[in-house]
Amino acid sequence: MSPKVLFVVGQLYPGESGGVSISLYWLLKGLYASNRLQIKTITTTYGVKPGLVPENQWLSTDYGEVIYLKTAFIFFAPEMIKCFWKEIRQADIVHLSSIFYPPSIICFFICLFFKKKIIWSTRGSIDDVEFHKKGILKKIVLAILAFFSKSAVFHTTSDDETLFARKRLGSDTKIVQITNYMALPDPVNTLKEHFFLFIGRFHPKKGIENLLYALGRSKYFMSSNFILKIAGDYENEYGKTIFELHKELHLQSKVTFLGSVTGEEKQNLLAKAYCMLMPSYSENFGVVAAEALAQYTPVVASIYTPWQSLNTYEAGFWVDNSPETLAQVIDKLITMPTADYESIVAQTRKLVDKELNVYTNIQPWLNTYINFKDV
Repeated sequence: MSPKVLFVVGQLYPGESGGVSISLYWLLKGLYASNRLQIKTITTTYGVKPGLVPENQWLSTDYGEVIYLKTAFIFFAPEMIKCFWKEIRQADIVHLSSIFYPPSIICFFICLFFKKKIIWSTRGSIDDVEFHKKGILKKIVLAILAFFSKSAVFHTTSDDETLFARKRLGSDTKIVQITNYMALPDPVNTLKEHFFLFIGRFHPKKGIENLLYALGRSKYFMSSNFILKIAGDYENEYGKTIFELHKELHLQSKVTFLGSVTGEEKQNLLAKAYCMLMPSYSENFGVVAAEALAQYTPVVASIYTPWQSLNTYEAGFWVDNSPETLAQVIDKLITMPTADYESIVAQTRKLVDKELNVYTNIQPWLNTYINFKDV
């Protein structure tokens, strides 16, 4: 019999409010296509536009059986807990996401009660930047979980995230490190336009202020026909600070705030961008980098992200996120000969197809589930 794996996550594609919802969706597609596991996912309609998916019923999809539960309280989601209680008896393995998500914690203890095997993806929740946010509360949660954490295998996606996991959970914590994989979308048939792109959530760890300072220090940006487009919901404290900063730096004519962009509009934007910029102070993966590369768009990512393969494949630049360094890279892109730029573009999709294609790289996950006792 194929192992039965039950996933529990607060948000899932077609909701696009975070990287977890997309990266898990890609994983589910790869697992389902392998035909080696029986997979079911319990999630909510949070972040999903009304009418996109039927609510409160099990659906047969190309990413397994899924139920999208309507809930008014995403951070507690009692409907999800109730459904999980019904389904757990049939599961061999339960895969949770995000350490500090309350439903994940509740489901963890339910798993212990039923003596189920547990994989728990940390999803960037315990890196230094995220951990210090509400740090006291998180320390209390980890202190409680510490008594039981040996009952779970924790999943990380990068060397840095593994180090954070051992730092927070203990040096003897059982960890499986597997990067995020993706289901490559069809490339959009379009022409490149002269704009750089930042796309993502507004959080201090994203380093957007460094990007704005870099524009002011660039030798060529202000006098060029390039602009910067910033996509994402900036209606929070950090977002408002960034919006005010772009005015203080007199960048109103060179920086455009697009707000939230999803679906086909997002793919079109990624495909048209001259380059996607990710100046983060911390990323356990960086889903938008993979999405940009899949649309033949070069990426500039900071050395605090796990994207050193950009340099290996010459599909972009993996550099320090200081304003000075970012300004130098921006100037290099603006003045780069067309043939050199096209050479970089040609390498982008090769990188994600070889390294991150979920259909051809799914075996590490299959080994993890099938040989769980040996993890």
